[in-house]
Amino acid sequence: MMSGYDWDFSFLTPYIGALARGVCVTIWIACASFVVGTVIGTLASAFLPRTKFGNAMLLINDAVRAVPILVLLFMVYYFPWKMAFGIKPLGPIVASIVAFTIAQAAYTVDLAVGALRGLPTRAWETGASLGLSSTEIWRKVLAPSVIRLMLPAQMAFFIGIIRLTSITSVIGAPDVVFVAQTTGNQSYRAIEAWLVVGLIYILLVTPVTVLARRLDQSDWVKRRW
Repeated sequence: MMSGYDWDFSFLTPYIGALARGVCVTIWIACASFVVGTVIGTLASAFLPRTKFGNAMLLINDAVRAVPILVLLFMVYYFPWKMAFGIKPLGPIVASIVAFTIAQAAYTVDLAVGALRGLPTRAWETGASLGLSSTEIWRKVLAPSVIRLMLPAQMAFFIGIIRLTSITSVIGAPDVVFVAQTTGNQSYRAIEAWLVVGLIYILLVTPVTVLARRLDQSDWVKRRW
């Protein structure tokens, strides 16, 4: 019975520094992959529909999105980088960032292309009538609207990334889950370690969830154009 369990969190004291570093690794992987992936995906969405092979590239993007993130993580981590490109194999943290960046970029392309198709044709006409170039129309007229339309879904995906960083421990990334596994194995008190990790994820995710809800309810996001 759990009522008779001798709860003891004091064993975690020597691991506070490791847990703090694990939190930093978790935040770094989530934020770096989200930012880089969003930028790459948004830029790609501006050019893919205009290229000759745009539909084929979008199909490839759909294929990338179909790959589970854990499988993508293994593919990146175990890829023969030395044989293929003559570079050192990627470490667990870098491999995690690359894998999550690929997933985020593919997701962003799909969102951005859908947002662009949903914009009224008068957006281009308005920009052209003002004498703006195609680049200026994209930067000053289309991009702000696309970002506004994508924001709710992107915030939800970012929350998912934070939670999914927990799988990076399987390739040795020293995130909070990896630290919890280590401390639990060494102290034989896994339940306390996992409770602390659960609390850490609550503290990380809840503020982002509240922010996402407020943005979703804001007039700026709700307006159609």
